[in-house]
Amino acid sequence: MLQYHSIVEWGSVALHGGMISHIKDRMRLLEIQRQAIKTIVSDIVGPESRVWLFGSRVDDSKSGGDIDLLIETDTTLTNRVAVLCKLEGRFAKVLGDRKIDVLLKDARTTQEQPIYQAARANGKPL
Repeated sequence: MLQYHSIVEWGSVALHGGMISHIKDRMRLLEIQRQAIKTIVSDIVGPESRVWLFGSRVDDSKSGGDIDLLIETDTTLTNRVAVLCKLEGRFAKVLGDRKIDVLLKDARTTQEQPIYQAARANGKPL
């Protein structure tokens, strides 16, 4: 399991727990960031959840930008607000102070919104 440490990034170089990583993929996220997001979502939402990165972070011609995530689960979340707060807190602790926008779709989200379709069509699964 991924240990939670703060991840500090300088361009394509990251310092994680005292070790330097030069790994960067076409999603404009470091592999360690991608793994951290997947682990956090699995811990909070559930291991069956699916995570999509969309927006400017999947466009290699852009720089910077916030992290836009669509998180889907087939289970019913009893308190979606609490789940979103837990996600935000853990993301801030592990990924640092960066803007992360989260769309959360659970079993109660019966109407398919255009934003979900766009996130899947233009995004990349983590």
